[in-house]
This record gives sequence, structure tokens and C-alpha cells, in this order.
Amino acid sequence: MAKVALHLAMLRDYAQKDILGTIKRAGEMGYPAVEFTGYFGAKVSEIQKVLTECGLEAIASHYSINWQDLKNMGKELAREIDYAQQLGIPRIITPWAPLQENPDIDDVNHLISIIEKAALQVNAAGLQFGYHNHVSDLILVNGRTVLDYLMQRIPRELLFLELDLGWVYMAGKSPDELIRTYSGRVPLIHFRDLGRQRKDTEIGNGIVGFDRAFKEAASAGVEYYIVTQEQFGASPIESAELSLLYFKNRGLA
Repeated sequence: MAKVALHLAMLRDYAQKDILGTIKRAGEMGYPAVEFTGYFGAKVSEIQKVLTECGLEAIASHYSINWQDLKNMGKELAREIDYAQQLGIPRIITPWAPLQENPDIDDVNHLISIIEKAALQVNAAGLQFGYHNHVSDLILVNGRTVLDYLMQRIPRELLFLELDLGWVYMAGKSPDELIRTYSGRVPLIHFRDLGRQRKDTEIGNGIVGFDRAFKEAASAGVEYYIVTQEQFGASPIESAELSLLYFKNRGLA
């Protein structure tokens, strides 16, 4: 059965001030795993100590490619790889790409070339490389989505998909259908729910609906359900607790 994890970017305001305390708080809430987005100057040994004390698994780290300075991508990515290796994180994920509002096939080819280059470097280091989708990745270019091009042109052994169900819904697509389409290549799923005016809300309090997604995930090889949220009615901590409760009530955490 898939495990539930917390995307630490959800607690970014806390993490920037105290990443070690934020990790500890995730464990105290009852999350068994976390996904990183930056380490905020903390030493590997410090993070390892907190993870061990809290019994937390570090499943992945988001690494934002500097799209304005691609010539230095290899050096920057090497530093991220080194940190992940020391910490025992098995996956590095690029969380976004600056696609134009109406991308053409040249934009798609450029994206693929950069993602493939990064994927080759990460895989050569013995880690897995993933891509996290946004609405823009589901725009049609010559009758196919950008995401389709990316997943079909880059081999599965080099690239997996971290599917964000909230952005899938925002793009007018069906979350369960996308999970089925990329079955075997979606070890991680971002659970994002949408409330009033399609702003982020706690999992289960919005309009996305996850029942069919859970059914597809069970046969698609999904390993982690990752809670994520960027807009809050109360505090990020309270939202993280409420979303975890949703999974607990379903017997999934």
C-alpha cells in the first residue's frame, strides 16, 4: 500500500527559519515520509539526525533548474546530487518548466533536450529523475500534450512523472485517466485539492475528487501519496494536519 508523505514546501515559511524543527513537526503530525524543496543551509548530518529521531523517510527532493543559466546546470545539479546521495534521498525532481502560454514544437523540443540532459546526469549518479507537471504541461501542441511528448521521447528508465492531481484537474483533464495513461511511471503523486475560486484547500475539502484516482493508483505502481498545498485559509500546519486526517479516515495512513 502506498504511504502518505508531506511536501515540505507546504511549510516553507517555517522551513526557511527552522528546517530541522519543521521536519520534526512533520513527524509529530504522524507523516511517515517527507519530500524536500531545499535544505536552507542545514548540514546533512543535522537533517539525518532529525529524520532518524522522527522515523521519517526522505523520499525525494525538488530541484529547480535555472532556466536562465543553463550552461551552469551541470555544476548546480551535481551539488544537488551530492547532497541527496549523502542524505540517502533516491529521487530528484524538477518541479516546473517555463513554457510559453502557447508553446510550439520548438519549445517542446527544447524542454525535452534539457530534461533529458538532467535525467542522464542524475541517473548516472545512481538516482532517479522525475518531472512534476503543471497546467502548462497539458497544453496541446500539434494535437498532443507537452507531457505526452516528454514522456514518450524520454525513456522510462531515465524519467518518471510526479503527477499533480490538482493541476491535472485545473487543465480540464481527468486525474484517474492520467494515472492510467502513465501507469508504471508515476511512483509519486501530488494530492492537491481545490476549493472556492479554485484556490488550494485541504485534501478532501475541495472539488477534485480522488475516489477513482485511488483505484487507478493501486494498479499503477504508485508508492507515495504526497500532500501539497500553497494557499491556506488558516495555518499551513493546520492544513497539513487536516489533510493527513483525510488519509487516516480512509485507512491509508
